[in-house]
Amino acid sequence: MKTLYFTLIILLISTLVSGQTDTGNAGHFENRLLQNITIIKSDPGDAARIIDGPPVHPIQPHSGAPTEDLSHLNRLVFFIHGLGGEITSWERVANAMMYPSQQGVGFYARKCHTFRFGYAPSYSTMVGVAADMSNAIGAQANIYKSYQGYNPDPKNNFIIAHSQGGIVTRTIAHLEKDAGINNYGGYVTVASSLQGARILNNRASLLNFAEDACSKLAAGKLAESIPVTASAKVNTVLFGLSKKIINYSCSGLGTILPELFKEYTYQLTDDYKVGASHISDLNAATNHPELMQLHKIAFYGVEPPENILWRTFNWMIKPTNGELPWEANDDFYLLQSFVIPTRNDYQNYYQTNKDKYIFNYQKYMIYSWLPVLGISYYNKAMGYHTKMIQWGKGVTWFDNANEGWNSIIGALEKTTTTICECYCLHNGVYSYTYTPDCTDCAVSCPGYLLSSGPVTHITWTRKENDGIVLAESAKDLPGATFQPQKLNGIEILGQPPTGSSHFQIRNDEGLRKYLSKLLDEKLDPWFALQIQ
Repeated sequence: MKTLYFTLIILLISTLVSGQTDTGNAGHFENRLLQNITIIKSDPGDAARIIDGPPVHPIQPHSGAPTEDLSHLNRLVFFIHGLGGEITSWERVANAMMYPSQQGVGFYARKCHTFRFGYAPSYSTMVGVAADMSNAIGAQANIYKSYQGYNPDPKNNFIIAHSQGGIVTRTIAHLEKDAGINNYGGYVTVASSLQGARILNNRASLLNFAEDACSKLAAGKLAESIPVTASAKVNTVLFGLSKKIINYSCSGLGTILPELFKEYTYQLTDDYKVGASHISDLNAATNHPELMQLHKIAFYGVEPPENILWRTFNWMIKPTNGELPWEANDDFYLLQSFVIPTRNDYQNYYQTNKDKYIFNYQKYMIYSWLPVLGISYYNKAMGYHTKMIQWGKGVTWFDNANEGWNSIIGALEKTTTTICECYCLHNGVYSYTYTPDCTDCAVSCPGYLLSSGPVTHITWTRKENDGIVLAESAKDLPGATFQPQKLNGIEILGQPPTGSSHFQIRNDEGLRKYLSKLLDEKLDPWFALQIQ
């Protein structure tokens, strides 16, 4: 999916060439983002909760025969990338595990050989990808069987897979379960949508999100290029033309985006939408004897919900492999270098045009008794008012984009229920009380019941996620032999952890810490690898 989001951020930036709007202090937006403050409002009551319960599929004990400790041998570790990735996606981590010169700070290279595989996104089914990856893994394992001095038991090899790669890996195991193929004995999924990716169910919303960004971010810039005149007719024509240009340009995204985002829209992704039959098939085979013998563990990341859009996009424009090993930790580069300055520019333009609008309107009020002069000031005031509104659209988009993204990835769900509103009078004070049923109003009302009737109650449910995949999906690995591990990013005493976002997780502090634990026998001991 990396190409999709990288393209989208370039698209948004390109619309900037150079407000429910809160048009107050421009610094308010910056403070709210950097201090991680989010307010979710609903009516008549507020409700927001973090969903991070136990996996639906509990941890299963390993059912295979006891395995001799062969960790002193050169085991093979296979890396599989996600959608939109390539053979270099795991480069930093694979090299750090194999070469002491590239191990980075706080990590030790291990006695293993690492291999990275690439695959195209154009397969029609997950089974097609898995079949080819199975053959590639088997070929590599067979080569090392014949090397004198190595002769590793293939059952001691394992796979580390990111994002869609986790579904590919589950499918490989599913295909091989009855074939007697034993080229690996376990796997680790990293930020994988094991129970489906909600964002794939919301493709239409993603395109709408991009079109909305285009129209609102371009509106102010284009309006600013139009001179305000004393003629209402000229102003109407010019601003009307700018609106048509924006509508024409941004509506074209509906045609352009699918072409740019081929990887995202390929048929392959249908196999791991939420509710996909392929996911159901994988889950149904969990207790197959061959699958139960595999050692399995899920790593997943969770980012703070505030600014999740910009935290995620941050590592779409900054390649994780462009950082030193385990150093992809700066969540705020994009936010501080682009988002906040750009939003504040929009706010400043909004305020400048508002000031001009007020100035000319006041002049109109003063000279309204002089028709020609008064109308001239009025027309100018309306022109600046139009510009103010157009810049305000961009301010509004920046202020609401994060929550829009949360909805697209399924991290912010809206639940609507009907309850009863009881209108009461007690000691001369009017008040409202809410009950599940209107028949309860007479009891719940503290005084006299004046009226009652059904109203809509909205509850927002916020779910933990890494910016792309929900935690509830990424940690729910059926048949896992060890509990899922949440990667917290950088942890400093007395401060909340920074978290790990979907792309960042392939080369950040959180992965270093938990991969070390895994290889140091602190999790499922089967994955232990000796230090070189």
